[in-house]
Amino acid sequence: MKGFVRFSATLIVFVEAFFYSAGWAEEQKASSDAGYYAKRGMEFQLNGQSEEAISDFNKAIEIDPKSVEAYFNRGLAYAQGEADCEQAISDFNKVIELDPTHALAYNNRGFLLMNHGEYDQAISDFDRAIAINSKYFRAYYNRGIAWQSKDQYDRAIADYTAAIEIDPSHALPYNNRGSAWHLKGRYDQAVMDYNKAIEIDPGYALAYFNRGVAYLKKGDCDKAWEDFRNVEGMGYQISPELFEQLRKACGEQI
Repeated sequence: MKGFVRFSATLIVFVEAFFYSAGWAEEQKASSDAGYYAKRGMEFQLNGQSEEAISDFNKAIEIDPKSVEAYFNRGLAYAQGEADCEQAISDFNKVIELDPTHALAYNNRGFLLMNHGEYDQAISDFDRAIAINSKYFRAYYNRGIAWQSKDQYDRAIADYTAAIEIDPSHALPYNNRGSAWHLKGRYDQAVMDYNKAIEIDPGYALAYFNRGVAYLKKGDCDKAWEDFRNVEGMGYQISPELFEQLRKACGEQI
């Protein structure tokens, strides 16, 4: 870990909108029904069998070139496999062409664009997802990451706050909002958010690490040392450079 890590983003699996009852796939005629292949492809995908999933989504699209479900899940399979980002984006483009109100496709395309440093385009996609669904937790969270990547910390804080208001049960936006406060030099606010992230997820090593750095910058050596030791106890290594920085700042206190 170097310094402290700012963020983590998430793709959304498109399952809930296309739910099928058990045994549905077996009842279909595989040779002619796009839904059969789309369903089986989803099952492969959820089992981590990306190649088989893509093959089935391909067949579904051959049968029904307007299958939003197949395009979306094929895009997700490409994205999760990290093998063909351009194809994933192309599939999400097709979903949006077929269904301009598909908030998840905008979110996922934005996520991929963000990972390639296309922050303005990503923000535009997250804007669209939020316009479609004003309670879309992940779109606010991901847009916060994009703003933070552009050093727009106040906007990032606003988006993390919106995500927290929608669903306060997630540790990630608290950690990320803490890092935005941290980058603004507001260490007390940062510590409060890291505390909340740890309260929600006591095994969240990154939040302990980030809080340790904030404590170090506040001159609270005992608490910084305790957090770094907790991180190491979770199986992560703290860089010798950071420990040296701690020793220089705290001297005999550690």
